[in-house]
Amino acid sequence: MITDLIRELVIYGKNNGLICEADEVYATNRLLELFDVMEYEENPEITESRAVCEILEDMMTYAHENGIMKEDTITAKDLFDTKIMGCITPPPSVVRAEFAKRYAESPKEATNYYYQFSQATNYIRKDRIAKDEKWVTDTEYGPIDITINLSKPEKDPRDIAKAGQAKKSGYPACLLCKENEGYAGHFSHPARQNHRVIPIKLDGQNYYLQYSPYVYYNEHCIIFNEQHIPMKIDYAVFRKLLDFVRQYPHYMAGSNADLPIVGGSILSHDHFQGGGYVFAMAKADYERLLKVNPASYNGRLGLATLEQKEGKHEDALRILNNMFAATGKDAQLSPSQYAMLYVARAGVEKDLKHMDMALVDLEEAIRLDSSQPDIYLMRGEIYLAQKKKDLAKRDFEKAISLGVPQSDLRDLLKQTRK
Repeated sequence: MITDLIRELVIYGKNNGLICEADEVYATNRLLELFDVMEYEENPEITESRAVCEILEDMMTYAHENGIMKEDTITAKDLFDTKIMGCITPPPSVVRAEFAKRYAESPKEATNYYYQFSQATNYIRKDRIAKDEKWVTDTEYGPIDITINLSKPEKDPRDIAKAGQAKKSGYPACLLCKENEGYAGHFSHPARQNHRVIPIKLDGQNYYLQYSPYVYYNEHCIIFNEQHIPMKIDYAVFRKLLDFVRQYPHYMAGSNADLPIVGGSILSHDHFQGGGYVFAMAKADYERLLKVNPASYNGRLGLATLEQKEGKHEDALRILNNMFAATGKDAQLSPSQYAMLYVARAGVEKDLKHMDMALVDLEEAIRLDSSQPDIYLMRGEIYLAQKKKDLAKRDFEKAISLGVPQSDLRDLLKQTRK
């Protein structure tokens, strides 16, 4: 019965943090309306849920058999199951507030929440992504990452015909525009009722963060301009990319070339791509340095940073601890270089929730070189997570005095208010 499927989906929503108990009746009524059901009696035997793709498949079978979903093509089903998920997806304000709350704990906590959320809403279709093929192959130029996207379903000829007959619309202007959030879609534009985006600032300009629904690599995100303006590679691009990885140090970010030969990229809308993945090419320079000089400070510190980004915290700590142990024998480091080692190790400890150990390393970094704003930023974030708002405020203000734009810390400073 469709009412049992509705109950199962509501349970799924509660279990995955999409709705809370206060939303349960509201979400149930929205689903009853969608399926044109006038009567409802909760089945007490339904207490667990299956995978969301299984629930949605059964719901679409019911909808097609009862004339609610007119076609059973892939596009028609994608439009309808996204509409279903929109009924249990919280509004943008709720998602953004939760993201900000978690960002105060750490950027990684915030993106972990947002990525899990994007999967729970079925915006990222895990059952399809699992079909993709990914591997790293060795070549004469070094290791190369290869991905074959098998998650985009082939177009049904009926869908192609429908899209050709559909009335053309300029809204949203493209697939990246902020107006896609909550958009119903049509046969030539995907539905996005289950899509939520996160506003961020890069170099003082308004951008949004979202995940790619196709996930070519781990936590594949897209950072797109608030305005629908063309991509352009210039000096400002690098300031924005560096600003992004400063705000989200566990992520990498890059830009497609603004050339027509770049396949698949939406050149009409300024955007970057990033995520929680370390490409083989990212390690190449560091590995080259270490091949020439195994004791290279920059090579070892760079590799430790990449290991941390990949979540290989023990490997990162091993590299950093070996550097500390070897500094007296292999090279004389400047106080500033020593300080950077302590900051790097504090970052790994912070990721591992070893906050006291991270604070000890940051204190030593300040003793060695008190002019680095990153030290105060990290310590301020730890103090904020520990509810030590006065100490956090002091450190954020110190970072500003050392050159960090006040606008970059506005949200963090707000959280220090009692």
